[in-house]
Amino acid sequence: MGSLKVHNYFDVPPPLIFNPLKHHLGYIRQFITDAVNLKPGDSELEEILSGIGAPMTDIYLGTLSVQEILDTVSTELLEKKTFNLSSYREWLNNEKKYRFMVLPDASKWILLEGRNTDRYIHFHPAKYSEHAFRVRGSTLRTVIAVKIKGADQPGNWFNVDFVNEIRSSLLGLSPVKRIVRNKGIGRLMQMV
Repeated sequence: MGSLKVHNYFDVPPPLIFNPLKHHLGYIRQFITDAVNLKPGDSELEEILSGIGAPMTDIYLGTLSVQEILDTVSTELLEKKTFNLSSYREWLNNEKKYRFMVLPDASKWILLEGRNTDRYIHFHPAKYSEHAFRVRGSTLRTVIAVKIKGADQPGNWFNVDFVNEIRSSLLGLSPVKRIVRNKGIGRLMQMV
């Protein structure tokens, strides 16, 4: 069993906050592949997946890499002279306290102020935008866990008993009644 390297908040250079395991489909797929190969213990996997705690999350499905996204956001904010905390706050100072940024692939991202003064540029895909889709955080955690724990049993990925065993034992989630291929867990299972 190996230890997983997770590209998380702390791997993103300050002052940025971005969690690719929660918001980047390409990264999620690579994480699953790495986890299948490294076979992390349940406690490590549980701890990593707990970072996907939001009720809803927006996932980018475009072709830009995590690094390209980080570079583009940083460059645009530097060009706007809004990269330091005071200028960033001023730039966000509107009635909604957030701004949108469109990246070169036409994906739309929302920028907010983070809670930490060292990491104050918080961003993620805008909901219902180009190259993004919205799912429940529990759905994302379930699909990642099922694909990792059931990597050698893809026939069980849509088996409600198999999925519920992982939801209960690993994630502490309540059972689902069914899995429909074009909705929720079933839809995301096919995308990831």
